[in-house]
Amino acid sequence: MQIFTTIFLVCLTLTLTVAGARSAGAGSPLSNDPSSLAVCQEIIRGSNLGLATDTRRAISSCVMRGIECLVNDPTNSKACCTRIAGKCDAAFDKIDTASRRFTNHITNRRCSTIPLAELVNGLGYAELGPLCRALDPAVEATDLAGLVECLRRLVIADTTCQIAILELPLSAEALACMSLEDEFVAATGADPSSCRELSGVGSPTPTVTATRTATPQPTVTTSAPAPTPTGTSTPVASSTATTTPIASATLTATPQPTATVTAVIVVPTVTSTPQPTLTPRTTATATRTATPVPTTTPGCGNNKVDPGETCDDGNTNDCDACPSDCRAAPTDCPTPAAQNRYAQQIRITGPTELGGVQVCLKYPAGTVGLPGTSTVGGRISGFAGSSNVVDFNNATQIAVTPVGSQTEFTLTLSLDRCVGAPVPAVADFQCVTKDASDTFGNALEPPTIVECTPTTTP
Repeated sequence: MQIFTTIFLVCLTLTLTVAGARSAGAGSPLSNDPSSLAVCQEIIRGSNLGLATDTRRAISSCVMRGIECLVNDPTNSKACCTRIAGKCDAAFDKIDTASRRFTNHITNRRCSTIPLAELVNGLGYAELGPLCRALDPAVEATDLAGLVECLRRLVIADTTCQIAILELPLSAEALACMSLEDEFVAATGADPSSCRELSGVGSPTPTVTATRTATPQPTVTTSAPAPTPTGTSTPVASSTATTTPIASATLTATPQPTATVTAVIVVPTVTSTPQPTLTPRTTATATRTATPVPTTTPGCGNNKVDPGETCDDGNTNDCDACPSDCRAAPTDCPTPAAQNRYAQQIRITGPTELGGVQVCLKYPAGTVGLPGTSTVGGRISGFAGSSNVVDFNNATQIAVTPVGSQTEFTLTLSLDRCVGAPVPAVADFQCVTKDASDTFGNALEPPTIVECTPTTTP
C-alpha cells in the first residue's frame, strides 16, 4: 500500500491528463480513417476516463457521508458514522463493476489484435513498467492483460489520492469515523492519509495550502543527501520524515511532477458531488434502466459466455464491448448509394444548462446501420456545437458539446438504410444518457436526469 503512495506523483503524470478532460464533452480526437494503433489508444483513453469518472463518483458518495457526520454534529459524529457506514458497500461495488467494464472494454476490442511490443512502444507505455512492478502486489505488464491490470489499479488509486488531497481533505478522518479504512484500501489501493503525507498536506500547520501547491517537492532531492540542515525547520520535521522515501522512489521515475499538479486542478469537476437537488429526479432513471433488458439468455451480464450467447462483458448495456442481449451484433448493412439514408432526430433535455452530453442510441440492426465499428464522421446535422459518433453495429455512442447556454437541443443522426429493409419506426430506437455535465463541468447525477428521446423528424 505504501509502495503505491511513494509513486503517486509519478503515476499522476500518466493519468491526470485523461482525468482532467470533461467526461461528457471530451469528444474523440480520431480522424475519419484511424490506424489500429490510434483506435486502440482512443479505447484506452476513453476507458481510463470512464474508470476515473466512475471511481470519483463512487468514492465521493461514500466519503461525503462520513464528512457530513463530522461537520454537521461533531458531538454525535461517531453514532452518525456507525449508522451510515454500510451505505459505502454500494460505492465499493460500483468500483468493482467499473473495473470489470474497464478490463473488458480494452481486452475484448481492437487492442487485442495488436502485438504487445507494438502497442507498448508505439503508444509510449514502456515507461509504465517500473510503476507496475512497484505496486503491491506487483504487476508484470508482459501481456495485454498485465498492462490493463496495471493501468486499472493506477487510475483508481490516483483518482482516490486526487480526491483525498484536493477535493475532500477530510477523507481519512471520515473513513476512520466509519471504521472503513481497510475496506477502502482494499477497494481503491490507496490510503488517503498516506496520500496527504506524500504531498506534504499531512502537517496541520497554516502552510497547508502552500505545501500542497509545492507537492512536487524538488527541494527534497537536494536535501536528501543532507537531512540535517532540513531539520532546522522543526515544525516540518515529521512531514520531511514521511517524505524521505518519496525522494528516492519518486524521482527515479518522475521527470516533471510540476505539470502533474497543474493537471490535478482541473479535477474538481466532481467535487460538487453533493448535488442532491438533481438526484431526486430519479423518474428518468427507472425508465432508462428498463431499456437494456432485452436479455434473451438467463446468464447474460454475468461476465461468462453461456449457451446461446456469443459474448458477455458483465452487464446488459449497449455501446460497449458486447450488446445488451449478449449476442454479437451483425456487421454493417450494405448500402448501394450514399443517398440511401435514414435520418433519426434525437431531442436532449436537461434540468440545467448543458456543457456536454454522451448518449447511447440503440437502433434496429439489419434495418439501418453505420459503417465500421469505430468513429464515424459526417453523420450529425442540425446541431450547433461539436460532436463525435462511435458505432457498435447495434448501437451508436454520441458525444456532443453544445454551443452557448442550452437546456434543450435536437440533433439528427444520418444512418445507412439496409437493402430491402423496411423504413424503421421511431419506436425501434432507444436512447439512454450515459454521462452529462453542466456548463461549469460539474457531473449531473444520475446522468439520466438528462433525457434523450428519439423523435419523428419533421
